[in-house]
Amino acid sequence: MGNELILTKEKYIKQIMAMKTGAESACFFNFMADGYIKGGDEIICKSNKESLWSTVEPASEVWQNSSGQQKLMGEIESLLKKVKNRYEKRSNISQFPDDYYDLINKIRIDITRRRMETIDLTGIITDERINFNFSKSVDLTEFLPYAGRFKEMHFTGDTVPLLQQKTGAIGAISMKAYGLGHGRTLEDELYNLDIFQLIKVNDAVARAYVNERNNLIVGGMLAITAATGWTAEQHQDAIVALASFDLNMYRTLQLARKKLLALKDPQTGQDIKPTQIYLIVGNLARAENVNDVIRGQLNGYATPAQNLQPLGIDQVIIYDGDTVTVGKDQEVFAGVDEDKAYMFVPSSGGSTAITAVKRPLFMEMGRGDIWQFVRDKRSWGFVQQNYMTEFYGSSDLSGVITDTGRGYIVEIDLPADEETT
Repeated sequence: MGNELILTKEKYIKQIMAMKTGAESACFFNFMADGYIKGGDEIICKSNKESLWSTVEPASEVWQNSSGQQKLMGEIESLLKKVKNRYEKRSNISQFPDDYYDLINKIRIDITRRRMETIDLTGIITDERINFNFSKSVDLTEFLPYAGRFKEMHFTGDTVPLLQQKTGAIGAISMKAYGLGHGRTLEDELYNLDIFQLIKVNDAVARAYVNERNNLIVGGMLAITAATGWTAEQHQDAIVALASFDLNMYRTLQLARKKLLALKDPQTGQDIKPTQIYLIVGNLARAENVNDVIRGQLNGYATPAQNLQPLGIDQVIIYDGDTVTVGKDQEVFAGVDEDKAYMFVPSSGGSTAITAVKRPLFMEMGRGDIWQFVRDKRSWGFVQQNYMTEFYGSSDLSGVITDTGRGYIVEIDLPADEETT
């Protein structure tokens, strides 16, 4: 019946196009200095006060190599030629003409569209809140819900019961800034066609952005595993003694789901009652292992096929990380191990997993350094912080939650695939 539960890149892009979910992005003036985020930032505006900020919405076709992208890149190439001579005469970005602002605005849109079509787990796992007015320290009471109950009253001076916010692990999260830069050198200008070099830069920025965001989310799961920090209530051993690999896998996932449903909300101590359950694995082979099993269709290999009750897992996510060569070094974004999986409740299913974003991916451009033959400089950054303490619950490495059996996630040891071992 296919791999309908697996979140592939093609399916991810189709979901984005169907939901018409936009991504906010902007260009800022004087927002980064010497690689550090600083205050006093303001969104760049053209002379007519049009700001270089918008919610970039997906179109009805895949962006890469689409007619829309080709049209935009053609406009960028024309603007590059148009502003090149005038740009060399300007001393700072605030003096640049509107043509230059049009150029960087179109570059912003292209990068945003590229990163929108790369699987970003942030909005899948967490509740992403974007607010340009967030302070450096954000109180968690901004995110946690209220609850209350009506009581019978006579309306003759009785005091009404008040709504109460969740109590428990209340505190604040501090924003963190992340930056990346690029300098276009004289060598680039002499030997590389600007538009093709720009495409490579845009691809690299989009890839780096999504890699870092995914690492901030999944990295917490891997860190708990590396520290052997998962409590017994949030860990499921592989079942290996049954008649077939599929049956072992089915029983392993079934027991993991029972453990997940037995967890309590860290704040209220009540059952978590998820409306959605996701599974994250390390590669496509593992995803295909579990796809049919989750639906209760067991192949059995040497044993007869079986049809069992579906397990009630809504989506299978693949996260194999990434390795990026930067100069002589390799930057490794670790993926989920082949023998591991994580079953969890996403924010849309009721978990308390929050990403507070003060600045989505933004861009700043400015003059280069003549002594280093750098013609211009571009900087990109984003500012956010994740609140995952309640999501990880009793296994969270911070030790804030001391009660056992709390959280929204279970680590799983998967049975070895008998076809490959």
